[in-house]
Parts: sequence; structure tokens; C-alpha cells
Amino acid sequence: MKTKILMLLITAFLTLLTAACTQSSDPQTVGQPAIPPDKVVEALYSEYLQTWPPRPFNEIAQLSPDFAESLSKKQQEGMFVIPFICAQDFPEKMEVQSTSLDGDTAKVIVKSSFGNSIELSLKVIDGEWKIDQAVCQ
Repeated sequence: MKTKILMLLITAFLTLLTAACTQSSDPQTVGQPAIPPDKVVEALYSEYLQTWPPRPFNEIAQLSPDFAESLSKKQQEGMFVIPFICAQDFPEKMEVQSTSLDGDTAKVIVKSSFGNSIELSLKVIDGEWKIDQAVCQ
């Protein structure tokens, strides 16, 4: 009986040890979504700038639900400028300039072909980076 219990404990210990050794020790990658924030931003612009008419904000997968809802409300109130473009017309392209991570939040600076810059704030929601705010600079 003692031998069975000892074998169970050893097996459990080895299982935990093996699991701990296979996990990444890099704090930047532990718990981070598979798709990095800059790629989420690039996907947003790639899809949004090529779709006419634009999809409703709540159908844009890269936006957080709260941000999409606030954009929809602003649009109903007569929003003139789309915050993540900082223009009413579509630029030819948007280019990521820089990215910074801080735990489950990130900032991505993009520059449009119009010459203006936009700071996008992202946060992890349900295991994915989502754009939660846009500030024209």
C-alpha cells in the first residue's frame, strides 16, 4: 500500500516537473496572445481600408466590444472623423511605426499616408489583443 502511494506521489511530482520545464521562462511571452498587437493593427487596416462600404464597427473583430459600441454611438450622433484613421476619407495606407507592451496592454503608433499619426491602445480580452482606444496625434 505504501509503495503504491509513493509511486503515485513520484508520478505526480514528475508530471508537474515536466510541465514546468516545458513552459516558457520569458516573461514577455508567458500568457501573451498568439497574434501580437502590431499584427492585429495591421489586420484591422488591411481589412477596413479594402472594404466598401465599411463594415459596422461591431463587426470588426480587432475592436474591443466597448470601443466598437462607443464608435457606433458616435456614428449615430454624426461622427465626422473615424478615430482609428483620424480622417473621414480612407488613406491609401497605414503603417505601424512602433509598438510597446506593458503586461496585458499595448500601445501601437501608426502613420497614415495623409501624414497624421494615431496612437492605438490595445488590451487582452478573452486571450486576444483588441483595440480599445484611438487617439489622433
